[in-house]
Amino acid sequence: MQWQASPTLQLQQLKQQKSKKHLQIAKTLFRTLIKRTSKASQTMVKKLVFKPACMVWEHLPFPGRALLIFWACALVGLSLLFATSPHIPTHRNNLITTIKHQPSLLSQIPHKEIIKPPSSPTLAEIQKSNKTPLAIVLEGFGFSEALSQDVLSEVPTPVAVNVSPYIDNIHDVIAQAQAANREIYITLPLQNSSPEYDNKQPHMLGYGNTPKDDLHELAWCLSQARGASGLTDAYGTKDEQSRGGYATTPDFLPIAKIIEEHKLLYLSSSPNTISHIKGMTVSQWMDGDTDPATLDQDFSQLSSLSTPTPYKLLMISPLTPLALEKLKIWLNSPEAKKFTLVPPSTLAEIK
Repeated sequence: MQWQASPTLQLQQLKQQKSKKHLQIAKTLFRTLIKRTSKASQTMVKKLVFKPACMVWEHLPFPGRALLIFWACALVGLSLLFATSPHIPTHRNNLITTIKHQPSLLSQIPHKEIIKPPSSPTLAEIQKSNKTPLAIVLEGFGFSEALSQDVLSEVPTPVAVNVSPYIDNIHDVIAQAQAANREIYITLPLQNSSPEYDNKQPHMLGYGNTPKDDLHELAWCLSQARGASGLTDAYGTKDEQSRGGYATTPDFLPIAKIIEEHKLLYLSSSPNTISHIKGMTVSQWMDGDTDPATLDQDFSQLSSLSTPTPYKLLMISPLTPLALEKLKIWLNSPEAKKFTLVPPSTLAEIK
């Protein structure tokens, strides 16, 4: 007859077996943790952690052991997760890698063919009509959404717009003007040679810059001008146009060459621009931020004022509701019939 242990003894033996099994699991987990530590700390871990832990383990009830096993597994899992995670480079390292492996900023900016608005007459056709070609550019387009929409919907298509490269939604503004068949000229920020004017705006080219600085700022401006017809240094009032002096220096030639390579026109504030680039020159200026009587007088004198060119290219700066209203009235007046309204690109020539 085979001897059988009593139920009480069997229960004790089962508990002892479970205890040994749990102890073995705990030892394995602790050994795993010890292996992940440095050799210098393994002896200390065994002496201060492992032996006392084994003593505590033998006196712990079953729920306590289960809880310890759970947290030990969680700790090991987290350590393995962090150990196997790939190294994520910092922003600085990523930026350095990008700069090293990317081509020049200027080479990434797409070239663009100039597209004239539909049904634009040629200079030869205008000359046969004995009328004077007139191009108009409105400076400050895009600052006011309501005013910009009025320009697109109420002003004839040949009237072009000038947009600051600093506005936040510049690409949306360019897209809206393009959809309306408008020519768009983006301001090329040039430092002014006159000390009374502020030269502290970002991304300015010109006096005080190294050639490398100018190329970097030009790359930024070209990225802002994607989809535009050209660039211009003609902005602000006529009295502020001493900034155009930089475009008359030999230092401007490399900049002009890059602008030409991107198939952009250049609307200049000075007839003496040494650029050898296809473009136009502003011949007359009109202050848009003045009183109604002055605006009426300026428009009435538009045909009588002489210009050094066989055409007139009028820059209205800045664009205001009053200036826009006076422009619409004048375009419908008998005086305007002396002119043929054309987009600025019609007047482009190699300077």
